Amino acid sequence: MAAISNFVAVRGNDDPSSRKWYPIGDSIMKRILVVDDEDDLRDFLTEALQEQGYSVIQARNGREAFRVFKSNRVDLVITDIYMPEEDGLGLMRLLRTVAPRVRIIAMSGGGSSVGMDFLPKARELGAMSILPKPIAVADLWATVKTVLTMPCGQKL
Repeated sequence: MAAISNFVAVRGNDDPSSRKWYPIGDSIMKRILVVDDEDDLRDFLTEALQEQGYSVIQARNGREAFRVFKSNRVDLVITDIYMPEEDGLGLMRLLRTVAPRVRIIAMSGGGSSVGMDFLPKARELGAMSILPKPIAVADLWATVKTVLTMPCGQKL
């Protein structure tokens, strides 16, 4: 059993009983912006990442994500490609104008249904990795951990 000094407490709200203990390491210091128009998937990804000790911020589309990004320190953006208002490709273009070295993981599951695969285009726009939907939790965790340790600009 690890000593208590090797853990940090994180609270979800002002209630002290909501405190969770996470091992001290890289993940607790990393903030991830999850962008997807599907509420259930966005919540699933958020919970899976929080289980690993990451701090997660959510956005429903590229436009909202860009506003959130500009007002928060974000270490990684995980974005869907096909969304209303501002899609993931547009978001990636915007992010590159204000933060050329931001780490981005692109995800999509809808490209093949409309006869287009957007994930290669996401790579061209600087996504360090791509995740086809549906996403397995183990793949998500492994990809996030790898991308966060890679030099900016390198691709998986």
